[in-house]
Amino acid sequence: MDSWISGPRAEEIKDLRDKFIAHAANALEVGKSTFNGVSFSQIDELQRAIVRVVHALIDEILSIRITRPVVPIAPLGIFRGLDLLYSPSDAEAKMHQRWDDLSEERNGWNAGVLQEVTFSPTSP
Repeated sequence: MDSWISGPRAEEIKDLRDKFIAHAANALEVGKSTFNGVSFSQIDELQRAIVRVVHALIDEILSIRITRPVVPIAPLGIFRGLDLLYSPSDAEAKMHQRWDDLSEERNGWNAGVLQEVTFSPTSP
């Protein structure tokens, strides 16, 4: 599980956090580093890793065995179906389809966690 959350992407985000976001680094600490932003793919990769570690620890190792969705509710909730000027019904339908696609992908992140944790080729 440690390898899931400690890789080059995690180090990139940690470095950015330490030097530019969470701490006020001085010029010596920043060195030649520049803040070039963070991509959604970096965030997605780390979010997936965190979700899988939480699932492995809580659901598999601690044996709670409750499958919880990663994305719990659809956008707009009780306001779904309102035709507002900023959200015409065709745009709302596209938004919900995109939400459903992303929810399905993210809710699949937990698949195979138990097998990876217990049958890892790097396990002793």
